[in-house]
Amino acid sequence: MKFEKQEQSELPWQPWKIVKLGTHKDIRILYGAIENEGMKVANSASYMASFTHDDVRVSRAETNITLTRMTVADIGFTNEANLDDIYAKSIGKITIVDGKKYKVFFCSNEVVPQLRLQYAKQPEKEWLRIAMKTIKTTDGHRRLFNVVHYYLDVPVLTGDEATLFGCHDVFVFGLSESGD
Repeated sequence: MKFEKQEQSELPWQPWKIVKLGTHKDIRILYGAIENEGMKVANSASYMASFTHDDVRVSRAETNITLTRMTVADIGFTNEANLDDIYAKSIGKITIVDGKKYKVFFCSNEVVPQLRLQYAKQPEKEWLRIAMKTIKTTDGHRRLFNVVHYYLDVPVLTGDEATLFGCHDVFVFGLSESGD
């Protein structure tokens, strides 16, 4: 399914956080940095990363990415929604914020561990689902990475099955300034 629509969105997409990519030489060093900060990389996240065929690639040069976050309800669903419907109402949409035009896009795999590392003060019990191309594992399920703070007061990078999501579930998307 392709999600590259160039429609104006009526949704309140707002820049939320800027994350720096390319800060570590490879994913193992980046995962080590997460652990060194007292956070965890769950087995589920490591397992999913092994299915990206080339592991989670890291940027060779440092660059910043702007993120936005929305609940499933903010995206326009009153109950639960499946991932394809959430993405269809989000990915590729154009929004105007403070006179600047932005486009909503999928996060790269590197965004996930970088967000975990750079969002150390994540509020307790917050669970962020990262809008990305899903990873299909040997069990046949589509999976997403999550950045959560729920386990024994330790922030965690984890992953789970991409099925139905409730109206209060929060997704993080990339948001790029668009000149067109």
